[in-house]
Amino acid sequence: MRDTAGFLAACADVLTEMCIFYMAAAIFLCPSTWGVGLGWLLLCALVCAVVFAAVLKKPRSTPVLTVLTLVLGFGSFGLYMLASATPLAFGYGFVMAVGAGMTVGMPLYYAMHRPKIHTHLSHLDVLVMALFVLLLCREALDISPAAIAFVVAVAFLDAATAVGLRMTGEDGSGGEYAARACLVALGAAVGVFLVVGLFTLLFSRSAGLTGSVLAGVGAFFAAIGGSVERFFQWLATLFQREQTYEAIEIENEIPSVAQIEQSAETMQLSVNTTVVGIVLVVALLVIAIAVALVLRKRKFSLGTKTAAAASHTVVRRGGSPMRKLWQNLTEALRFRWTAWRQRNTPGGLLIRLERLGRRKHRPRQEGETMRHFIRRMDPTGGLDALADALDQEFYGGQGRTMTARRCRELGRYMTKEVRHG
Repeated sequence: MRDTAGFLAACADVLTEMCIFYMAAAIFLCPSTWGVGLGWLLLCALVCAVVFAAVLKKPRSTPVLTVLTLVLGFGSFGLYMLASATPLAFGYGFVMAVGAGMTVGMPLYYAMHRPKIHTHLSHLDVLVMALFVLLLCREALDISPAAIAFVVAVAFLDAATAVGLRMTGEDGSGGEYAARACLVALGAAVGVFLVVGLFTLLFSRSAGLTGSVLAGVGAFFAAIGGSVERFFQWLATLFQREQTYEAIEIENEIPSVAQIEQSAETMQLSVNTTVVGIVLVVALLVIAIAVALVLRKRKFSLGTKTAAAASHTVVRRGGSPMRKLWQNLTEALRFRWTAWRQRNTPGGLLIRLERLGRRKHRPRQEGETMRHFIRRMDPTGGLDALADALDQEFYGGQGRTMTARRCRELGRYMTKEVRHG
């Protein structure tokens, strides 16, 4: 996304997804409590896109990117809380937290993956349909005119940047005339939306015309439904059996309604939503720290597709980035679990000593023997027993000769003399 057309298309896709989130949250998820304007969502998403585009011009490590993502995410959530006209509750806050995650997550994704033309056009199609629904239902659902204006502006940006993506290659090349083409597409998009707006205004303002059209559509579907219902009633008469009912003798006393309500109240469980929210935030921070530690050596920068390979060359693709990330995370966790289980063995002590060496900027060199590395880390000879046990186990074929108790003693010595010495 190093080219202008790619950056504008990425911004358009991000803003489109925030418009869809606003529509889902304000209409379907929290219709009576949603109090955050669409302008705040679009503003935060645009700021995050600009920040990520500026930061990722140079390769950045995973910890730096994780901290930046958390700061922008919590900042967006805080801004939404301040701008909200509704008091914060658990369900409402959870939906708002999802919006904050999208606000920071989607710009980060598009900063490293240049939008493709077919996915961008899919965003435009969905936004046009969402805009048509909003225009038809804005009076019934009390949608603000500002939200409609923002969605229209994003749709214009989608249409204009689609032409820019079409005229440039996947690597951003060939964009000399992309700006002029974007302006032409913007004018065409304005014309199309004016026509749609006129038809929508006609249907929304003219009660008689709208009522007649809806009545005709309703009568059509009612006729179809009545035919289907009559068919199933006729089919049910072929298999109908006469039902007989007998009185049931009640042996015990029937409980009163008050007793039933009292017993139902005793079965209710009270859940502290504040504690649940704190637990979710802590879990999010733990996951972010784990990802930053596992991928701390990996660098990220603005992503741009390279030119397509020739047709006679064989291209092998290694899986999705999320699958690779998951594999790296599981392998790192499996290695740490194995190292923790073998912590009271000579091999576990060697791994622990290698970690200490990396922290002290004295890592084990390539081709360096275990004994030489141990003596270099502890010249006093306090870990010679560990070197002897490793030689006997790996070179002498004698198996494990050091007890777990002796390994714990050497571990304490290692912490005292090597780490803090």
